[in-house]
Amino acid sequence: MKGATIINGNTLAKKSRQLIEGLAAGDLSLVRSLYSGPADIDDPFAGHQVDGAFERMVTAWRPVQGATVESLTTTHSTEADGYVGTELDLALRIDGKPGKLSIVAVSEVAANGRFERTRLYYRRANIDGQQHYRDRMLQEEIAVQFDPIIEKYQKALLERNTEDFIATFAEDGYFDGHGGPLDQGDGLVDLSLGQGMGLYVGHDQLYRGIGQMMEIGQAESPKGRLEHVNAFSDGTTTVLEFNILRPEENRIHAGVACYEVSKDGLMQAARVYDEAW
Repeated sequence: MKGATIINGNTLAKKSRQLIEGLAAGDLSLVRSLYSGPADIDDPFAGHQVDGAFERMVTAWRPVQGATVESLTTTHSTEADGYVGTELDLALRIDGKPGKLSIVAVSEVAANGRFERTRLYYRRANIDGQQHYRDRMLQEEIAVQFDPIIEKYQKALLERNTEDFIATFAEDGYFDGHGGPLDQGDGLVDLSLGQGMGLYVGHDQLYRGIGQMMEIGQAESPKGRLEHVNAFSDGTTTVLEFNILRPEENRIHAGVACYEVSKDGLMQAARVYDEAW
């Protein structure tokens, strides 16, 4: 695979990249070598697989079945408190057409520098064009002390307050839901296909895209709430694993978000990986 970018020579980012390389190549020995004990991976398609039961997942990893892997690029990596969250873009060619799968690998790191457990996040609809739901992976909600601007972002999101939400972003800040097309003129695409929120750069695009999301969210899930289940920060980027609870649907949507705060204390980026939107 070509087109690699390693973030600051980060060893854990390299290992995260090797994990995706191993899955894409079906390389069992490489995947196992990255773990301090049994390889423990939770994958959107395959579910929770532990060494001894994960061979099929590795040798037939769903995102690359019937596809040609053209490149793998590491875009961001955040390391803190015994965790690493690495964001990667996998460029694929499926049925002769180009495609991209954005992935986050959140790994718990052992004292020897190898992984203990990994949770992979990506939008399955970018592979099969269908809406999916990700069940809860982490059980206990935790108390999180966020950067103040992320606190404001979370509050505005839960209150469905578009004005306050947009105000948390820098003028050139962006929200990326890794869903729909980059053409903002069409707004949200068909949620029933799992395409969801796309990329919105700057306040004007954020108003169009996020405003629609808030309206739909209020209509579909007025009582929904976020459950914070894991968070870590390197001082600039905070990685948050969460569950969206929608009691009226009796559904739980597990996801992860990577929030990047600018030097001015505003949201520079919100990169969200879930399948609810």
